[in-house]
Amino acid sequence: CRTAFLERSPRLMDAARTLGAGPWRAFWQVALPMARPATMAGVALALMEAVADYGAMSYFGVQTMTTGIYRAWLGMGDRVAAVQLSAALLGVIFLLLMLEHASRRQMRFAASGQRFRQIKPWRLQGQKAFWASLACALPMLFGFLLPVIIMAYLAINSNEALNQRYWSWLGNTLTLSTVTALLAVMIAVWLAYSARMAKGGIQLLANRMVSLGYAVPGAVLSVGILVLLSQLDIAWLLSGSFLILIYAYLTRFLSSGLQTVEAGLSKITPSMDASAMSLGSNKWELLSRIHLPLLRRSLLTAGLLVFVDVMKELPATLVLRPFNFDTLAVITYQLAADERLAEAAWPALTIVLTGLIPVVILSRAMSRD
Repeated sequence: CRTAFLERSPRLMDAARTLGAGPWRAFWQVALPMARPATMAGVALALMEAVADYGAMSYFGVQTMTTGIYRAWLGMGDRVAAVQLSAALLGVIFLLLMLEHASRRQMRFAASGQRFRQIKPWRLQGQKAFWASLACALPMLFGFLLPVIIMAYLAINSNEALNQRYWSWLGNTLTLSTVTALLAVMIAVWLAYSARMAKGGIQLLANRMVSLGYAVPGAVLSVGILVLLSQLDIAWLLSGSFLILIYAYLTRFLSSGLQTVEAGLSKITPSMDASAMSLGSNKWELLSRIHLPLLRRSLLTAGLLVFVDVMKELPATLVLRPFNFDTLAVITYQLAADERLAEAAWPALTIVLTGLIPVVILSRAMSRD
């Protein structure tokens, strides 16, 4: 949403102000409708994340479809009920996607010309400035700062040191995250580059289908994979293996890397491709000598996004992991469920601090842009 507001020309707001609209009226009648596609996409993404969440819902005892899937599969051993709940939850996800698509009504807005100056901020003073600052600070305070401070206090004052078990959990997490991130970036480059060379068509449709994987909750994905494996003769070989776990990660998070790579490729003009091809470069040389060097920042960002997503993924890891194989997300959930919060502090802090890396990088990139 922030990017959608920043990309709009200030001339639109200036025109509204010239016609007598105040700041609030210009926002509600001009800026907000122009940002509606991005706003609805953000709302749909937040709803899908909330529907797919398992760890927080299970810890606070909230009965959701996701917790019901795990209870049916792992607690009661009822595969039919788990599949039925998974199908229902998948239907809810697709309903959200259709509602988001219908609400936008294929709306796309573009401002002609370039933005020659930055949008001049409207400075608040007095009580308005105080309440606006407070409204912006409260989510950060209660959603991030206080939990991190409490976890840091528990970690520092607990008797649980960074022992061998912690380093084992960290090593497992880093291994899975790194392997998945590298594979996701390579596959994303192949898919995005193939769609660019094919100029749309079936390849573009296939990329859009791949992007739907992020909308599938980890619980539904896990049940689907296990049901599929039960129909194969080699289920005993694949079930509970790293291959299945990485496959689930790629299905779920490949879209994060693909969209980032596609955004980077869109900034490389077709005229550069034509110039290189006219000089005798083939498609492989075009990719290796021109596209990949120009995509270094996008590839790094894509890898970091997938890395962090895998690092904090709980539902799929909880079901598909090999025996006696714990990650930071899994062990944090298990320790918190047992009310061993002091022991869970170090793994939780590691996940939080690692998740800040792409946030800082993306914030700097947006500031430069």
